[in-house]
Amino acid sequence: MADLAKRQRWRYAKAIIEGTSTLTDGLDRDNDAFAESKAKKNLLNRLSDIEIRAQQDKKIPEKELQETFIWAGTHLYASHEDEFFLVRKLVSIPFKIFMSGVIEFGVSIWVWISRARPSVHARLFAEIAKNWEWALRRRKGLFNPALK
Repeated sequence: MADLAKRQRWRYAKAIIEGTSTLTDGLDRDNDAFAESKAKKNLLNRLSDIEIRAQQDKKIPEKELQETFIWAGTHLYASHEDEFFLVRKLVSIPFKIFMSGVIEFGVSIWVWISRARPSVHARLFAEIAKNWEWALRRRKGLFNPALK
């Protein structure tokens, strides 16, 4: 099952990198610099929108979340720059939603990114630690006093 998930993720990643994904429709594909592209702005807007809805406890469709995370992970993998904002969003959003399926998918994306781009490994795990502290302070999940 894990191998199937990896193949699916890379299938989407390849389509995004090649510009054949529906996620990149209408974007300037001639612009190779992700740091200055419309794709980056669209991705940031999409991640920010998901984060706002998560903070407001609104339902976020699983498919939308997965596609956006795969899109962000793919751009993080393909970028030559330190895209710390992508790491921050990819870690903080699952913690804000804090549901088992979302955390599980988040972990799979984090492992994928950590293996695919070792240069962000330290930043990724620093963000995970920071968000666990946030969950502790907010008494989310295991830290909820109602579970005692």
